[in-house]
Amino acid sequence: MIRVGFVLGASFLGSINYYRNLLTAISQLPDPEIQPILFVGEAFDESQLTGFPNIDVHKSRWFDRLSPRWIAHKSLLSLGSPDPLFSRFLRQERINILSHGDPVRATKDFASLCWIPDFQHTKLPEFFGRSEIRYRDRKFRQQCRLATRVILSSFDAQSDLRAFCSECVEKSRVLRFVAIPSRPVSFDEASIARVREKYHLGDEPYFFLPNQFWAHKNHTLVVRALQQFTDAKKRPLVVATGDTTDYRNRNYFENLMKMVESVGVSDSFRVLGRIAYDDVATLMEHCIAVINPSRSEGWSTSVEEAKSLGKRVLLSDIAVHREQNPQDGLFFDVDDADGLATVMNTTAEEWNPNTEQKRHRLATAQLPTRIRDFGFTYQEIVREALNKDH
Repeated sequence: MIRVGFVLGASFLGSINYYRNLLTAISQLPDPEIQPILFVGEAFDESQLTGFPNIDVHKSRWFDRLSPRWIAHKSLLSLGSPDPLFSRFLRQERINILSHGDPVRATKDFASLCWIPDFQHTKLPEFFGRSEIRYRDRKFRQQCRLATRVILSSFDAQSDLRAFCSECVEKSRVLRFVAIPSRPVSFDEASIARVREKYHLGDEPYFFLPNQFWAHKNHTLVVRALQQFTDAKKRPLVVATGDTTDYRNRNYFENLMKMVESVGVSDSFRVLGRIAYDDVATLMEHCIAVINPSRSEGWSTSVEEAKSLGKRVLLSDIAVHREQNPQDGLFFDVDDADGLATVMNTTAEEWNPNTEQKRHRLATAQLPTRIRDFGFTYQEIVREALNKDH
């Protein structure tokens, strides 16, 4: 059995569903050849692993942020230098390969995999400060140099890697993740009635926008699309969830809400902020369709979650969304508010409970194969990395 180490640090918190999906896919392989080991700090709250499969969790001070060991390891890593003490720790834990964290220098009997979700800072540099662009450039190049294999979430990201670091493309592999529902799917009316009452949503149909409130997610386009419905009685409701803090643009959410008020669509653009995952799932299950207007994605989680449920998705016409290709998806240009309004109107008019159930049944039937392919592809990347001559 190949023992694969995953380090769950601060970056893990922003990607919790990604890791849950990957580890669940591994756990469902019919004849698994790999055994994931989760490394966390001594103070790690294991309640954060709710919904994860039954996997070994090892606690160590190596992974406590700002501990002496953590600082020493990060310092050596930033210099591209080997860390013999950390390597010895991994050998003691009988780890064969380190995955998805900061890679250590690969050796004859040890491999590492790095994961780069996207190269957004090269595609949309206007959303980043110069210091963060330099930091990302340095970090990504270091990861690519040290890792045995570079994992990317899409072929679109692999194309970006070719422009960013052409010599690293050969060692890159694409692993397109699949969203696995963390609880039984429920389309019962009692669930949505509870959520509607909890968030004061009333009983009208709605579109669902579950994106973090970051500037590149392009919420302003949705607000402008709502403006196109000049008759307020025919204007659809959009329910938006997600973290309202954009560390790169502290005023983004405040300015967005001022825009919502100034154009007179406050009743139609309802922001719930960061809410419980079960409530997010319920809102997605019962919406007319999911909207993702983003200007850039690595591999959209909200699109994958909608695909796994068979929900219709309205997507910005960017390469990675075309690659994700959700069933009956409708596309619009990232700057075309009228185009988005048109597909929203079309989708609302076409919405039919029987069609929704057919989409869900088809998605449910396809999901086991998609999960198996996801887990098997990852396992093959691990096997290949270990069999490579370093």
